[in-house]
Amino acid sequence: MFDEYHKGDSEDEPPDESNAPAARQPPAPALPPIPGRSHAEDLAYLRAFLDGVANLDTGGSARDQHEKMAMLERI
Repeated sequence: MFDEYHKGDSEDEPPDESNAPAARQPPAPALPPIPGRSHAEDLAYLRAFLDGVANLDTGGSARDQHEKMAMLERI
């Protein structure tokens, strides 16, 4: 008569999220070096800048590439 009644957990209900482990947060990105405070920090800033330039996207339109080259020439 009561074969449809489920004791305990019900398969139709969503899981209880209050006992779920907290989601892991990605690590915060490192702050870039700040130039102008010391020689060592200036060098660290320039190294970080050089790494950034080396990782620029080389794709895109001719206009995009021209804009990047113009900015690099200004630098």
